[in-house]
Amino acid sequence: MRKLIWTWVINFAGIWAAAFLVPGIRYNDELGTLALVAIIFSLVNTVVRPIAVVMSCPLMVVTLGLFMLVINALMFWLASWLAGQFGLGFQVDGFLNAFLGSLVVTAASVVANILFGDRERRS
Repeated sequence: MRKLIWTWVINFAGIWAAAFLVPGIRYNDELGTLALVAIIFSLVNTVVRPIAVVMSCPLMVVTLGLFMLVINALMFWLASWLAGQFGLGFQVDGFLNAFLGSLVVTAASVVANILFGDRERRS
């Protein structure tokens, strides 16, 4: 349960940073919207992303893993589309903005894991 909450907090911070830094990512200035989008994004990464990774194994091998960046962008874009289907005020304009947003979310996740990483793995 703690890991699930931690993942949600990291995604929330990353999505907020992406909306702040990338001009093509917008939300309705309500933190509740970002909280719900973070939940959607976490669910997309839990359910859809593993399927996409397995299906794109040949492309991963050919691109030496760089295709993972495309998968991350597509998951971010899918989360944005799902947020729109639920009537949330969150929007990502195009693949390039989704790509940049996913880079920001990934960077936030890496920084958070470096600063506050899993204490069990450290010992």
